[in-house]
Amino acid sequence: MINSIGKVYLGTNFDIILNIRRTGLDVVEITPTETGQLNVRDGPWYSSAIVSKVTPGQRFLVLERTTSGYVKLDLGNGKSGWVVVKYTRTI
Repeated sequence: MINSIGKVYLGTNFDIILNIRRTGLDVVEITPTETGQLNVRDGPWYSSAIVSKVTPGQRFLVLERTTSGYVKLDLGNGKSGWVVVKYTRTI
């Protein structure tokens, strides 16, 4: 752990364990992309506005899926967005 002026606190390693107890929701991980990031859109269409970007390895709760190949993710802090499902894997 590092304090606000960049000094390392020795012996402060710790593990975080996250248990999700909401049934009916999947968790997906973003998989590698050609550009190293994935656009998050405000709707499930290629023409929808980009609202954020995510990177491979990040994990999100799935809120909704479409039959057209998009998945709606919970981005945290009350925000959500859509990504192409082919760049995700369910974990």
